Amino acid sequence: QPTCDVPSGTITFTSQTDVEYSIDGGVTYQSGVSFTGLASGDYDLAVRSTVDGTCETTGATLTVAPVPTPPAAPVASVTVQPTCAVPTGTIEFTTQSNVEYSVDGINFQSDEIFTGLIPNDYTLVVRSTVDGTCETTGATLTVNPVPGAPATPVASATVQPTCALPTGTIVVTSPTGGTLEYSIDGTTYQSDLTFAGLLPGSYSVSVRDTGDITCVSTGGSITIDAIPAPPATPAVASIVQPTCAVQSGTITFDTQADVEYSIGGAFQANPIFAGLAPNTYTLTVRSTTDNTCTTDAASTVTIDAVPTPPAAPVASVTAQPTCDVPLGTITFTSQTDVEYSIDGGATYQAGVTFAGLTPGDYDLAVRSTADGTCETTGATLTVAPVPNAPTID
Repeated sequence: QPTCDVPSGTITFTSQTDVEYSIDGGVTYQSGVSFTGLASGDYDLAVRSTVDGTCETTGATLTVAPVPTPPAAPVASVTVQPTCAVPTGTIEFTTQSNVEYSVDGINFQSDEIFTGLIPNDYTLVVRSTVDGTCETTGATLTVNPVPGAPATPVASATVQPTCALPTGTIVVTSPTGGTLEYSIDGTTYQSDLTFAGLLPGSYSVSVRDTGDITCVSTGGSITIDAIPAPPATPAVASIVQPTCAVQSGTITFDTQADVEYSIGGAFQANPIFAGLAPNTYTLTVRSTTDNTCTTDAASTVTIDAVPTPPAAPVASVTAQPTCDVPLGTITFTSQTDVEYSIDGGATYQAGVTFAGLTPGDYDLAVRSTADGTCETTGATLTVAPVPNAPTID
């Protein structure tokens, strides 16, 4: 029968002796049994004797079928292009009846899906399963090259945790571009180059192409440091309160390593704060490694008011020398919390009375028993000379 390759038919008789053959009902005869190059149509078989041409016998009518129609032009698409994860593509044909499919014109299959295709150009072909010579060629489709992964990312921890801000920041510096997105956990991606608010730990920066999210490159590990520990609670080593002699106080901290000290104002490396006016002070230490790490003392420290000197001493010579008792006595008016002196503050005693004094001048002074630097001088009193005994005429 006709095919797409040979679009004509052939009729072959079973051979007989001493006959010739016809396919047009006996109009024309030939000696050969085969009639080739026949167009589609009905043919009436006949044979006649070569001995007596009037002896003819007709037979059946045979039909040469129409030339078969080739399949419709194939339609297909590349449904899967190569990725970094799967480096091959897939071409899928639109289904036709009674055909088989090929992407190279050589190898055909009944399945309309071709998988595992390496990057290349592929020509679509379909052929009839009824007549394998009936083929139709379609378009050429391209399976793209396997995409390349981005360059290895470069990033750094631009902010480490402090006592004030207990999280860190990682910034990606390369590669950068509109089709890239970034991750520090390999799961969640973002287009922003900055990752802030990170808890202490180890992070690996990854970059992937949004055109193919299987194309991922991972860089080295980046560490967000632990949150620094604040200094220990400050303690006072000593306090010096104001006196009448030195009218300011001094606070000395217990020393700590890697800290600086404050009593409510500027910080200093020296743990000693001298020349302090009477006031209440808040003690604070601050890390020299992270100046957001500060610790206050459990309680404040008070520098007392400058003490008040005693009132001016008041005294009198309560007994002057006599011939009988050639010594005098000075007696102070009593004050609270003082001691007394009649030699200008060279020596003091607790009692208000100074007896057995030889004639002479005496300089009064008093000083506080709470603060020996608080002294007040007073008048000078005179113990009179011993009177002379009368003369005898």
